[in-house]
Amino acid sequence: MAEQSTILTIDIGSYTVKMAEFSYSPDGGNLVLEKFAFEPLAQGDDDPVVAFARVYQFMLQTNNFVSNKVRMTISGQAAFSRLSKLPELSGDSEMVSKIIEFEARQTVPYKMDEIIWDYQLIKHTIPPVTELDDPHDEYEALFVAAKRDIITAYTDVVLESGLDVVSVNISPVSMANAFYASTKREPGSCEMLLNIGGQSSSLVICEGDRIFVRSIPIAGDAITNQISKEFAISFNEAEDLKGKHGFVALGGAYEDPESEVAATISKIARNVMTRLHGEVSRSINVWRSMHNGKKPTALYLSGGGALIQYVSEFFTEKLNIKVDYLNVFSAMSIGKDVDREALLDVAPMFAELAGMGVRSAAEVPVEINLVPETIKIQADIQSKKMYFYASCATMVVTLLIFYAGVAKMLDFDRTRVERVRGKVEEAQALHERIREQNSMVRNERDEYNRYLKIVKDRTAWVELLDDLQKIVPDNTWFASIEGIADIEADRRAEESAAKSAGASTENQGAQNNGFAGIFGGNNNQGEPPRNPDQPPMEGQEMQQNPEKYINALKLKGYSLMLKPEILGDSLRANIKKSKFFKNEQQDIEIVLVMQENNINNIAAFTVYLKLNNPMKY
Repeated sequence: MAEQSTILTIDIGSYTVKMAEFSYSPDGGNLVLEKFAFEPLAQGDDDPVVAFARVYQFMLQTNNFVSNKVRMTISGQAAFSRLSKLPELSGDSEMVSKIIEFEARQTVPYKMDEIIWDYQLIKHTIPPVTELDDPHDEYEALFVAAKRDIITAYTDVVLESGLDVVSVNISPVSMANAFYASTKREPGSCEMLLNIGGQSSSLVICEGDRIFVRSIPIAGDAITNQISKEFAISFNEAEDLKGKHGFVALGGAYEDPESEVAATISKIARNVMTRLHGEVSRSINVWRSMHNGKKPTALYLSGGGALIQYVSEFFTEKLNIKVDYLNVFSAMSIGKDVDREALLDVAPMFAELAGMGVRSAAEVPVEINLVPETIKIQADIQSKKMYFYASCATMVVTLLIFYAGVAKMLDFDRTRVERVRGKVEEAQALHERIREQNSMVRNERDEYNRYLKIVKDRTAWVELLDDLQKIVPDNTWFASIEGIADIEADRRAEESAAKSAGASTENQGAQNNGFAGIFGGNNNQGEPPRNPDQPPMEGQEMQQNPEKYINALKLKGYSLMLKPEILGDSLRANIKKSKFFKNEQQDIEIVLVMQENNINNIAAFTVYLKLNNPMKY
């Protein structure tokens, strides 16, 4: 048997713990009873949960159940159930839950945080009352609630044994599911199920998919207690006496048994059954009046109390309907290892176990589940564990692929880096060679420029003098050419020299007819005047400062143009054609010195010309 195709069912009664293990096909159906076990619960001062835990462990050890999934039922007396009619709904499940929760708050005698509750929504069609009416749908909710601490106490016992709790239900609902799965019914028929237990009886009315549940506090213990009082014996002795002589006395003209004990017990049993019948009749009236239900046409009995002789005859007499025992074994197959004789003895108490087994193998009409929220969460986690593992495996594979990709990319990048590093080293070596060659080129260029400058300096003055020859106007000549660095400084030096030489110049002018001052001659030593065309002698300053640079030329000469503006215009016009001199108005300064007696119509002049580029002097 595969583990996923088995289910262990547990019915916790007042005096007995019942277990059955079923196997079923994974795709549903073919429910098979593999094992079962019934054990009595210890009575007395023991806590019911402690007693259950002791019996539960014993049953697991002695029966070798293999399933790790458990469905449980508790007595209907330990829970609260109610069938409530709902207003017309639009199919909004959230609104349905709110309405049902409101109904629960009004009826459940406990706080909502102290209970575990669930509901089953039931839809049925109301037939028309008159010809003018139309059939319409009506919604009802079967609400079931139980104390949280009671359910948690039982589920903890199962969880501590290592098994998983799949569902928790109440015994009447499980019995109804077994009835639906095992009994052939006419469409729209209405039947009753009565489970007569030890401390209470469970009544279930089934009409179509509708279900009405009521727990009645009258059952087999009521007969035992009456016997104990009647014969002044203990409860256990009364229970033994009921088992030996107990039956339900028949009504009418039936002769009492010869044994007074049996006669007394039968009357006690009839009295208790009569009270039970009264509660059943009252429940039928509630069902028909408050829920517009049909009259039941059949009654199916189950439970240990239904084993008392003549119970079925009693209810046939009282209800005047078909009464039979509930046979749930038509919904399953019996395994080859099951003890059929032992099963026959407990068959009437097998309905709840069968209902839980059917719920695992197929769909059932009522799927109430009172499993605590913590178990639901744990079950949800367990159901998703496979996906979690798959996600983890996917993540690991993804990380491995990512790592492999990164490693491959790293190797590729490392190869590229090595290749690029070689190229860089080659480029750096080439760059170093280029830099060395550039340095050599610069040195050669500097050497070339130095020699070129020497060559240019050798011809500069020749070109300058040649250019001066071109710009000198007609009837004009230069007597001296002097290079100067600063025009203003030279002018101040001229003025200072002129003041110191003023007196001697006047005396000399009276002796040489005035021409010596014009041509710059000196006749005091008897020397003839110098020829104006003779080049000037090399000055002492030139010899002392061979590397001196000049920015302008001071030209002294003579002209037959007696008007300075004519001489200036002619010079400026010619200078504009020169490449050596600046030709702006402010760059050319002409000082014309006229002879006092206008001798030979010759005028002396001084011209300052600014160079475009400094020249070595």
